[in-house]
Amino acid sequence: MSLCELADLLDPRPCSEAAACPILRACNIPLTELPKRMQELPAKGTVLKVCDLGVLAGDTVMLLEDRGYECAIVPFEYENGFSEYRAENEPEAVEGVVWRSTPKIPRYRLWAPNEFLMSVVGSIEPGKAADLGCGSGRDAVALADLGWHVEAVDILPDAIEKGKSLLKRYAPQAVSRVKWQACDINAYVAKMRSFQLIVSNLFFDAFVLRLAADLLTPGGLLVSETFTETHRERHGTPHEKRVVTRQAFEAYPIFQVEHWSEDWTGDRHLARVVARKG
Repeated sequence: MSLCELADLLDPRPCSEAAACPILRACNIPLTELPKRMQELPAKGTVLKVCDLGVLAGDTVMLLEDRGYECAIVPFEYENGFSEYRAENEPEAVEGVVWRSTPKIPRYRLWAPNEFLMSVVGSIEPGKAADLGCGSGRDAVALADLGWHVEAVDILPDAIEKGKSLLKRYAPQAVSRVKWQACDINAYVAKMRSFQLIVSNLFFDAFVLRLAADLLTPGGLLVSETFTETHRERHGTPHEKRVVTRQAFEAYPIFQVEHWSEDWTGDRHLARVVARKG
């Protein structure tokens, strides 16, 4: 994977300031841009560390906590050995700071694709994949970065736009490998055929199985990490149609379930499934 290095520290300074004087192992997302770039943050449930930048850190934490994130303001260190390169249109260096050009691709990221999915595809030769219920596109972007050609589908146009932004910012070399569709899963018409992989994470519908049975090549995989009946019984969501059950797979004997496990991850009860089309 060629994505930039994963970090756990948020630098909310303006881009020009962060580029001029980088903070060690910190991902820069300016506070003014955060409301439109929430898809670049880690999943909720983990503590988001914010660089102790005084009032700016406090304002950042207030915004994030209003949106349901747990935050901590932490000390930080500036990087050593700054690049001596400075573009002609950049400001002159000031005492104690060597200016550097702003990289085209972020040096660090806070978000990560689905860990279970990445463990499955790590040994598979990239081919064609469909991400059904792709949300803000983290898995689609990671798959494209690995060389997969992906159709990413979600009912929310806003989620699709977030996915496009994530792809352009973090994997610009793979922009042509993702085709986005904003539609209900029941209205999805595949642009490609003969997929080697279909993904459905934190979303499930019996129609996913029907699509996978139709669109996967023999030997192709359906991979899902999604909510169970146990989760629904505890929280009341998602509604019954959206939880995964073994009975749903039994209705499609064309699939051989190669992996099934269930457990709690924080307050979510999730099933992790790998099914191969015969």
